[in-house]
Amino acid sequence: MQQAPETHVASIEHAVALVGGIDALANRLGVAVDDITAWIRGIHTPSVLLLLSVYDVVIEETRQLSRVAMARGLAEMALAKAAAQARASHPE
Repeated sequence: MQQAPETHVASIEHAVALVGGIDALANRLGVAVDDITAWIRGIHTPSVLLLLSVYDVVIEETRQLSRVAMARGLAEMALAKAAAQARASHPE
């Protein structure tokens, strides 16, 4: 079963947003900027191998964002705990 072209375009656009632009994605995939632009416009469709590479980029970047979000959440919890401990040890 083949995916709809709209899904290809959405995935490519998402990858572009995650890596910071068309130039960055082109560099990452080793393709020309014009190729990615043509894919987004629906003029051409990337090969299956390149489309899988786009999905890999989306997965990798999403995992990285998840790690950053988790680390930030843990840091915020640690700061809140430290602030609570400081307030408890120095009541006004």
